[in-house]
Order: sequence, then C-alpha cells, then structure tokens
Amino acid sequence: MPIRPSLHTEHNILHRILSGTWPEGTSLPPERELAESLGVTRPTLRETLKLLERQGWITIRHGRSSVVNDFWKSGGMGILSTLARYTEFIPLSLITELLELRMEILPPCARLAAIHHPEPVAALLTPDQLPGEDPRIFSEFDWHLQETMILAAGRRVPLLMYNDFKALFINGGTLYFQTSETRRESMEYYEALPELLFTDPDAVEKIAAEAMKKSLAYWQSLFPGASDTEKPTTKTEEP
Repeated sequence: MPIRPSLHTEHNILHRILSGTWPEGTSLPPERELAESLGVTRPTLRETLKLLERQGWITIRHGRSSVVNDFWKSGGMGILSTLARYTEFIPLSLITELLELRMEILPPCARLAAIHHPEPVAALLTPDQLPGEDPRIFSEFDWHLQETMILAAGRRVPLLMYNDFKALFINGGTLYFQTSETRRESMEYYEALPELLFTDPDAVEKIAAEAMKKSLAYWQSLFPGASDTEKPTTKTEEP
C-alpha cells in the first residue's frame, strides 16, 4: 500500500532531525527546494510543517525558513508517541525515566482498582489469559494489565499519559522480556495478584510497587552506563 505523501514527508523530516542531520537551531531549506527534494507538493509540505510545529519539533517563521526546535524543551506529550516510531534515536535514559514515572503512577492505581473494580483486572489473570514465552506478546500483556488497572482505578489523566507511552513501553518491554528470568519474575507477580485483588488492596499496591522496582533495577543492570546518547538497537518503523 503506497505511503501517503504527508507521512512520507513527516518521516523524512523527523529522521533528519533525530539523526542529527538537522540539529537544534538548523534552518530548514526553502519551501520550494525542500518540497522538490522530498518529491511532494508545496501544500503537502506546508501541511506537514504545521503538524510538526504543533508537536513542538519546529518553529515556522513566516518570510524566513522554518527552524528546528530543542524538542525536549518545547515539545508536548505527542513527542513521546512519535518517538516510539524511531526507537534507534531514543536515549536509554528516557526509558529509565518512564519506568521511574510508572513507579509513581501504577501502584496507587493498582490499589484503587482493587478497591473499586477488581473484576476486569482479575479476568486478565486467569491461567488461560497469561502470556507464553514470546517477549513481544509478554510485553503487550504486561502493558494491557497496567492499562486495565488504571482504567479500573478511574484515573483519566494517568490513562491519557499511558496511552502516549504505549509504543515506547511495549518496545522497551520487548527488550526487557528477552530473558526467562524477567518473564518468570513477572509471572510470579501476575499469579500473586488475583487472590489479593478481592481481599487486600494495600497488598496489591505493595506487590505492584515491588514489581515496578525490580523491573527498573533490572533495566538499569542491562544498560548500566546509559546516557543521553545511547540508544536501543531496534529498527525504525516506516510509517
């Protein structure tokens, strides 16, 4: 299926920004020149540039060339969901920060889910629903469990944040669940939850916090020297 011109344009511009070809402060080529180099019409280019400006990637300067922003400072939440398509450019430290944020968000939501709506969470944890050994499937299950906990807790803002992080977490989780050790520890966590969901919300919060802490520690052990320039070795997804 052919790629829409606007997606092709967005992909090419973002790839140049994220790869450092166009670093912060770079003036983009003139509109006519850029449209010709990308093989798209000028209206398509303008549409894409407006989208990228709304997300915080660039600033359009009328009468002058558009300029690349420091997107870590000027970007919004949409930056994260866009970055998920370009995982080779994501600093490992960013995934560490997301795991730290998860430690703050998820355990209290797990407790509230146990208090208010434990049934949908428990339904995911029956033996026939638990994941097998495939790292990607395991990661998707883990994500769905967290999403269900937040939804059952009735917390809308954390759910919106999680939705933006979805692809990042699943891609990172696929790396994390490559080992049988991490899958085994998570399976123990899943198997401990059902009984507690209906009897001890505080214990649910506690074991969720312990599971989050373990996963963060293990991720840090995988990449002990992670810096802003180190990236996971996964392939860019074409739009």
